[in-house]
Amino acid sequence: MARDRNHPQALGYARLSATSFVYKADPARGREWASLFARHAPDIPFHIWPETGPREEVRYLAAWMPPSGIPKTFPNLEILISVGAGIDQFDLSALPEQLPVVRMTEPGIAGSMAEYVTLAVLSLHRDLPAYINHQRQKIWREIRLTPASRRRVGVMGLGMLG
Repeated sequence: MARDRNHPQALGYARLSATSFVYKADPARGREWASLFARHAPDIPFHIWPETGPREEVRYLAAWMPPSGIPKTFPNLEILISVGAGIDQFDLSALPEQLPVVRMTEPGIAGSMAEYVTLAVLSLHRDLPAYINHQRQKIWREIRLTPASRRRVGVMGLGMLG
């Protein structure tokens, strides 16, 4: 039987079943990813850490914190994906130089971060942690308000979420 010259193996590509994806972060979110993979990419084996399947078949790793010893753990890894908006948590010096490291962004991430930062800044500005502490102690004590004009807020970073 003649082989199809356009078949991935005939073109020198590994067969699809030798390609797998490992998710190493929040297991609940990993189950959501697994459901999406089952629906949209059923031919790609998907594993939630610590399950990996055959480690030599892992081509894609999505992680918050990758495991140590990436080159030995996953010798054929092609992409490391940060499940966060940044990669600050990665020790890039421990990763192979040729390994692409990418970060995830989604349409609502900047808006969600702006909401979170607004909440945090206003909570600190209006002394919410002190009021919560007083409430736990069943104490009512007025806290003198510092005008917003006397506060300074710094923005760290220049990226999408900076």
